[in-house]
Amino acid sequence: MRLAFTNFSIKSPTGKKSGRFFLALFLGIFLFLAHPILCQAGFASSTPFTGASWELVGEYPILGSNGAVQSVCATEDYIICIENFNDLTTEPDVVSAYYKNDTDADGNPVTQYSLAHQVRDADFAHANGMAYNPVTHEILVSGYSSPDASNYGCIFRLDPDTLEQKERIQLSTSYNILGIDYLPSTGGYLIQTDADGGYGFKLLDASLQVVDDWGTYPFDFYMENFQDLCVSGDLFFLFPLTMHLGIGNFIQTYSLSQKTLLADDTVDFADVLCLE
Repeated sequence: MRLAFTNFSIKSPTGKKSGRFFLALFLGIFLFLAHPILCQAGFASSTPFTGASWELVGEYPILGSNGAVQSVCATEDYIICIENFNDLTTEPDVVSAYYKNDTDADGNPVTQYSLAHQVRDADFAHANGMAYNPVTHEILVSGYSSPDASNYGCIFRLDPDTLEQKERIQLSTSYNILGIDYLPSTGGYLIQTDADGGYGFKLLDASLQVVDDWGTYPFDFYMENFQDLCVSGDLFFLFPLTMHLGIGNFIQTYSLSQKTLLADDTVDFADVLCLE
């Protein structure tokens, strides 16, 4: 079992690159327990994953025998992943920071995508989603499910430099949070609830209060659950969990302003990834 980074890029009709983001995939039984990290620049198309090319750029072992990489985000300098060390216990999870660039924060040369720092000193529940806020310079982690009932409806604050857990905050007593990402346009966040909240999307302000509730998941899509989400401009992207259904894997594209699903793009990493 291993952690692999894939680099995704698309080109506009003029041939210029119009967007890129990274995926950290846990390769093993749970291939698609993953998170799209940081969507950089805008996307010219509402179906950006059609005909996309993927490149494997690095891979690393995970630490737990029952571990799975659940979420990923990117800061200015690092790609940060959380490995849920053991979903059945409250053992500390593994938080790893990999160099995002070929220089570190001080301008010193480093090997891009190599491990910079790793910490294992706190439980982040299932750690299903992560969002980096560049204004407050902190990461919010959506806990989702946990054997510890006090984690229900909670998110965790994570220091992106020390990788230490700073605070646990309960957002709700009626649903857990599956996915989360930062909204640069408002300084707030987009979240997706679990089944207890109807897999619904909600917009939060900077103080984590709900300011817009889309209600229950309004689209007809055959899935078991959802992974994390990623915001880019007016678009956001979501992984429906379909790995046991035999229908392939998908990335969904949504419009924030239209509150609608724009595309279900099939994704295939067969050319760049293999299972061991």
